[in-house]
Amino acid sequence: MRNYYITGYSHFDLGIFNEQDERLKIIKNFLRKIEIELLEDGIDWFLFSGQLGIEYDAFNEALQLKEEYPDLKLGVLFPFERFGENWNEKNQLRLSDYHQRADFVDYVSKRPYETPAQLKNHTQFLLSHTEGSVLLYDEEYPSRTRYFLKDAQQYSEHHPYQIQQYRLEDIQNFVYDIN
Repeated sequence: MRNYYITGYSHFDLGIFNEQDERLKIIKNFLRKIEIELLEDGIDWFLFSGQLGIEYDAFNEALQLKEEYPDLKLGVLFPFERFGENWNEKNQLRLSDYHQRADFVDYVSKRPYETPAQLKNHTQFLLSHTEGSVLLYDEEYPSRTRYFLKDAQQYSEHHPYQIQQYRLEDIQNFVYDIN
């Protein structure tokens, strides 16, 4: 089995505050293209950590791709029990989507949030249970994704681990290529 973790910015980080934002359509098409490339390369599982934004968009694109790639499996590994329980109603529905539509759902820590060490353990678990990751992240526009990228880079120094990082410029080039 080959597994890849997909993550990146939140919509808030990108300044996207409504589902009709044209940039969202472009991002989803970009994610779909990346996922198809990974599927064509033999990836079996896409893993997510339950975040909103890029992760949720990639999750939904992957759900649609399951029609063309019925062997594709989607897993959600939340960092801790009761993850997202304080989110607003709209985001609770998205959290419910993860629970109901993924092929596998679990919590790395079987306890509610207690310490930042749970987040570090979550990252290490994702790194050790995937062959690579796709990050939509640009160092020029920092967000919390930088922590995962740093850990993934350190991990890849000692383990065979692929990091596919896409910057905002890559999305712009994608737009130019399709026009």
